[in-house]
Amino acid sequence: MQETPLITVIIVAYKRKEYIIEAIKSALNQTLNKEYYEIIVIKNFIDKNIDTLIV
Repeated sequence: MQETPLITVIIVAYKRKEYIIEAIKSALNQTLNKEYYEIIVIKNFIDKNIDTLIV
């Protein structure tokens, strides 16, 4: 396993709750092995469902 991922996916949501879950799921459903990428989520709101998904 690599120490650092090769790819970083950055998902930014500014007042856009309705699209962030689908964006996260899309990034997670890639065929690339998960050890090769990381996902960073930046948002300006608190949402229990979204926060549970990204932890």
